[in-house]
Amino acid sequence: MRLLLLAFLFVTALVFSASRATADLADAQAAYTKGDFETARSMLQAPSLRGDADALMLLAKLVQDGKGGAQDSIEAYKLYSLVFMLGEPDPRAEAAARRRMVSRGLTHEEILSAEYAVIEWVDQTFGTGGRESAVDDLARKLAACKSECYAETEMVFSLGPAAARVVPDLESLMTRDPMWMPRQNYAYSLAVIGTAAVPAMCRILQDDEELRAEGIQNLLVTARALQLMGPTAHEARSCLVNALTRTYSEVGMNHKELGGGLGGEEAADLSFRSKTAIMGTLITIGDPDRMIHAPLTTYFEQEQNISLRLLVAWTVGRLYNQDRPAIDLALKVLESGSEREQAICLSVLLDLSDTPSFVGDAAGLLPQIKKLAKSGDQELSAPARSLLEALQK
Repeated sequence: MRLLLLAFLFVTALVFSASRATADLADAQAAYTKGDFETARSMLQAPSLRGDADALMLLAKLVQDGKGGAQDSIEAYKLYSLVFMLGEPDPRAEAAARRRMVSRGLTHEEILSAEYAVIEWVDQTFGTGGRESAVDDLARKLAACKSECYAETEMVFSLGPAAARVVPDLESLMTRDPMWMPRQNYAYSLAVIGTAAVPAMCRILQDDEELRAEGIQNLLVTARALQLMGPTAHEARSCLVNALTRTYSEVGMNHKELGGGLGGEEAADLSFRSKTAIMGTLITIGDPDRMIHAPLTTYFEQEQNISLRLLVAWTVGRLYNQDRPAIDLALKVLESGSEREQAICLSVLLDLSDTPSFVGDAAGLLPQIKKLAKSGDQELSAPARSLLEALQK
């Protein structure tokens, strides 16, 4: 009841201040367009404190770039986190991407400091006692909810790192909710909470029993949620590599929601998509200390599926600026691989084409790429033409 009263008072205050906030934001945007960043930064303070996601986004950009005032990556991380918590889907996605970029220059301690600053912002909104009351209420609701707990996950988004205490409840829902669609919300809620949720997300990736049921969906959505976190989730690298290198022969055999379980082809496709998502997540997190270089290289050498080998080569190329494994494999695939393998190969090479040594290393591929560029299959000819353009620059 107390949480409802606090929420009512907060919403009422927002209604009364909405016109002023809108005016402040419009004036700030006008100043920003004119290049008067100092004025823009000053005028964005009030609507940002009120939780206006558009104001928070613009202020975060100014703080990240050091325009109109001091550059502060920790503050920028905090502001992007607030947009991720409070914004609509499109601003949330942009904020997550920008926060990942900022986090690459921060230490683990600095990220924790930024998350604590988010909690302080939540305390300014609810008050410390109000925040604790809100988390207590959220914990009760999550414990009582059996399935499709969408309203509860929205509460997590409003609290961010301050909701760390409910991580076990969200982890539990990832296995006990009989529906797999809501699990994406639970995984993204864990991502919003931040570093405190990473160990739980690793346990979800490694849950053998659940992987034989609906857990392959958990694997996919958890990998995507960790990707939203970027370098903030660096402690998940080992468990992601473990999940990547496993064989999922019994995946989905006890899939209750689909009745008879996943068929072999469906399970294989879901496993492939999950592994692809994991590799994208590893690239986003990064590996500056080469902690996972050895297991990735071993996996590349041992994996029999050509499409997956190509994607592992892409992952190694992106993480360590090593395009040689991808180019060596591409020589064989472009000549004799299936159309699907060739399409994946072209996409991998195109993405790696901006690495420093690529143009020289890939010269031997030109005849086959030119041949595919003339193919009647758009899925082959379009990326082949784009790759030719990249090689000729």
